[in-house]
Amino acid sequence: MILTRKIFYKLAFAILAFTFLVSCEEGEGLLPNCQFQDREVGRLLGQDPRDCIECCGGYLIEIADSVYRFLEEPSCSTLNLEESDYAFPLDVWVVWKPDTSGCEGDVILEYLKLR
Repeated sequence: MILTRKIFYKLAFAILAFTFLVSCEEGEGLLPNCQFQDREVGRLLGQDPRDCIECCGGYLIEIADSVYRFLEEPSCSTLNLEESDYAFPLDVWVVWKPDTSGCEGDVILEYLKLR
């Protein structure tokens, strides 16, 4: 009976420890330098469907009732837009800044994560 109790307590401890480790969100699956406090809510609309010579392509994202275009997924991203088949639109957390070297309405994303 004592041996059984010891096994039970060890098993219970192992389950609790495993649950704690799995539920920990430290780093949110991102690189250590990808911790941003000022995230905004956005909606990833999908690939830019326009077919033209300039200022087309990339992905469209809605932030604060405005639609912007971005060309590259940020290194601080939990998504893999190039290799995954997402059903758009997607609600996301985003950190961004205007792209002054691109076309009007272009942005550079620094952080992108599913909400």
